[in-house]
Amino acid sequence: MLATNARRATTTRRPRVLVPRPLLTPERAHLPERLFLVGFMGCGKTTLGRLLAERLHWEFVDLDVRIEEAAGMTIRHMFEQHGEGHFRRLEHEALRALAAENNREIVSLGGGAFVGEVNRAVIRNAGVSVWIDAPFRLLSRRILGDKRRPMVQTAEQINQLYRARLPFYHEADIRVRVGEATPKRIAREVLRVLREDWPVLNERRRLFP
Repeated sequence: MLATNARRATTTRRPRVLVPRPLLTPERAHLPERLFLVGFMGCGKTTLGRLLAERLHWEFVDLDVRIEEAAGMTIRHMFEQHGEGHFRRLEHEALRALAAENNREIVSLGGGAFVGEVNRAVIRNAGVSVWIDAPFRLLSRRILGDKRRPMVQTAEQINQLYRARLPFYHEADIRVRVGEATPKRIAREVLRVLREDWPVLNERRRLFP
């Protein structure tokens, strides 16, 4: 008995090593490979996209800018010289090329890119679509008088185009309602919604491809 107690007394316990858990930062968050920002012109997709890309350390792509660089002319001139159909073909080609890239990206789409069914199919296979849903009064105020918009120059044109595109925006994977909030606040809200909704959406896609 004494010998047994002596052995127990001389046995030392191994110190418990505590390994700190990594902080949950946007870079470590479980997010899809690519985010497509969807919404009507003037909703702030480009500004928001740059903020999100900076926060996540991803690449930012403005699809309209990429199309203009490839074509060597502005979208307004494309509409004037070749018509909307020509632009939509270039838009679809640029979208397919982007979807084939092996990068984590925030992609800002033009206001009409999500209308085409073939485009929505490409987007669904390549990432997650996020509708930036801004109030119409805010959109109209930002758009009126902007000569860069080839499809709308009057309040009535803006209203008609918005109503025509609205049903397609509802097809987006995630909807984020925004108002007069600052871009930084909207970016935080987008990331919050993504963290909450993406796991459910990902599982639904797995079960119902």
